[in-house]
Amino acid sequence: MIIVAFGFAALALSLLGVFAVVSYEVRQRDREMGIRLALGSNDLTLVGLILRQEARALAVGAGLGMLVAATVLPAVSGRLSSVGESVEVQLLARGLDLGPGILLAVTASVFAAGAVASLVPARRLLSGDPARALRAE
Repeated sequence: MIIVAFGFAALALSLLGVFAVVSYEVRQRDREMGIRLALGSNDLTLVGLILRQEARALAVGAGLGMLVAATVLPAVSGRLSSVGESVEVQLLARGLDLGPGILLAVTASVFAAGAVASLVPARRLLSGDPARALRAE
């Protein structure tokens, strides 16, 4: 059961890391978004632009991560067969499955963290004055 706790801790740390990196990346574009707002761009258009660009980056990262997981997982599970079997038995007894659904759930949670991380700075920028973003530097 301790392995499951470590797995959730690793997931939480990765979600926090994704949130921090994506939020920082969006914040770096405050000046660009301020200029777009000052020139009359629509709020919804800007949010869509931010979400599309960040979703593209997250999709590339998730694809690479799933590729690495698919290649590394069989090798690691073979070396930890006694630990892996006991964890699988415990999880199956509780109604949980260690199939591809877990990998998809983790990927979906990373996408959700990235979407929230994109929306938080975008919302802050859109709620304020575009001139403030231009004067920030």
